[in-house]
Amino acid sequence: MSKEKFRRCSDLKKMEQVAFRVDPYYQGNKEVFFGNVINVYPENARVDVVYLEGYHSRSDAIPYDDMLAVYDEDGEVMSFDGVSGRSVLLKAE
Repeated sequence: MSKEKFRRCSDLKKMEQVAFRVDPYYQGNKEVFFGNVINVYPENARVDVVYLEGYHSRSDAIPYDDMLAVYDEDGEVMSFDGVSGRSVLLKAE
């Protein structure tokens, strides 16, 4: 098990695998998606991610509050919308 229970969103690195909530069509229904970090903007408290939505490649700026977890081979097994993997929860800071 990971020594850290949480990681700060501001500490994410390019291409790390993350779970997050997003409403790709701005209809008020946020869903859990999985993608990779493109860039982190601590001054704006957001993370740019690239992910697949259906068969479309998308990229969005995700607020820290909607970031859920980052893959960590030493982390705890977690499940998000039926997808499981070793992860560490993210703190919105």
